[in-house]
Amino acid sequence: MPAKVPVSFFSSKSPVHDLFLGQLDHAEDIRRDSEVSLFYFYAPWCGQSVAVREEIEKVASSLADQVLFVAINCWWNQGKCRKQKQFFYFPVIYLYHRSFGPIEYKGPMNAVYIEKFVRRVMTPLLYISSQSKLQQFLSHYEPGVLGYFEFNASPQPPGYLTFFTSALHSLNKGDKWNKHLAQGLQKTLSQETGIPGLVAPEAQVEFVASLPTKQGKTPRAGCPPLCPGQRNRPAANSLCAAGTSDYLGSIHFGVITDKLIAKEIPLTISGSVYLHRHVNASLVSSSVSLLHLILAKRPRSDAPFHFWTPA
Repeated sequence: MPAKVPVSFFSSKSPVHDLFLGQLDHAEDIRRDSEVSLFYFYAPWCGQSVAVREEIEKVASSLADQVLFVAINCWWNQGKCRKQKQFFYFPVIYLYHRSFGPIEYKGPMNAVYIEKFVRRVMTPLLYISSQSKLQQFLSHYEPGVLGYFEFNASPQPPGYLTFFTSALHSLNKGDKWNKHLAQGLQKTLSQETGIPGLVAPEAQVEFVASLPTKQGKTPRAGCPPLCPGQRNRPAANSLCAAGTSDYLGSIHFGVITDKLIAKEIPLTISGSVYLHRHVNASLVSSSVSLLHLILAKRPRSDAPFHFWTPA
């Protein structure tokens, strides 16, 4: 007996474009006209897909004028999504910033947190326009990355695109990768500054986000596509409980365009980058090539992360 043709998962009045026949090719076509896009991959039978649908609706209602929201049925066996994607859980949320992506959202399936992450993808750089904002950045984001770029001579200074893309790369890395990045940064700072103790366990870099532990691990909401005994019936499980820790613990990036503010760090050359750990234990690079190597190359999840310093 042939499977029933799917019906719409979202309301016709919803700001979310619902491709309930799994038209992945159409989704790719329409996102080309949007600066930021969110793809919501769902399975109609999945209890969590149903529960998170309302959360996506809330975010779309708030940001639909700035972000394209597309829902795709990735379970319909005749749809292109099912044929081309192999997801091991549902729902799955991907974000795109123009040609960059996908960036998978792995935080709590809650509208507040999803919207925060979408806004991070919309504006991956924090613009530091005053000394007070600089101090606020240094106080709240540790580790953090600051870049100084002069826009007077060129609409896009050399290195700025790499810096911007690196900020997006950092959002796409997992907690374990960010931990290796922090440890590598810590070792580099110790070597460059000659300050002892930075590589000692008690001085390890701490991220804004709490890395999961064996006892306090926060589960990620998601339905395995083939739960035992649930191949032909809706999943009975509802939205998994998710912690409220700041999962946005990727490294924050800030950009400075004012020479006087940049000198406070100090940065004096356009295109230079400041990696912030402590005021007296940070690394200044005269080139964003270091940053590109740090963030554009992802090691194996279990491999140590190595840093390169410019000559």
